[in-house]
Amino acid sequence: AGVVHVTNSGSCSWQEYAQWALDCCRAEGVELKAVAVGKVTLADMKNFVAQRPVHTILSTARYESLTGHTPRHWHEAVADFVRTKFSASERRS
Repeated sequence: AGVVHVTNSGSCSWQEYAQWALDCCRAEGVELKAVAVGKVTLADMKNFVAQRPVHTILSTARYESLTGHTPRHWHEAVADFVRTKFSASERRS
């Protein structure tokens, strides 16, 4: 019994996540208007009406101990998604 978090390994802020996604898109030749993602605090996000903790990193430790498997790093997962989503054939359509 208990909670098992199944997510990619590693941790990041939303800013780091978004910047990595932009960087991956640029590496795949996707034309973007944005170059950088600015830092935003939780207080700046007015649409988040419910109280939220500042740090919400999910631990995969329990999943790893139950399965013996370490999920791939989120960098790899985002890069793979971007490569798949914006493959050369996808951009031509």
